[in-house]
Amino acid sequence: MTPDQWNGVAHLLAGMPGAVARLSAEHRDGGHGRCRACTTPGQGTPRDPWPCSMAKLAQAARRIAADPGPP
Repeated sequence: MTPDQWNGVAHLLAGMPGAVARLSAEHRDGGHGRCRACTTPGQGTPRDPWPCSMAKLAQAARRIAADPGPP
């Protein structure tokens, strides 16, 4: 995904607080430096450290929602 695509998805998610909350709740540190959702067998990339890409996307969406910038 390109940076422009990433930002587009983050801006889209910023308007969906429920989706951001769900991503944040599911993609969190499981206490061992790995994402709880991504380390579920058969899903994601279990060796990647937390925050995973989904957690980073949710964080970006929260920042955009808090300060959307000029119209």
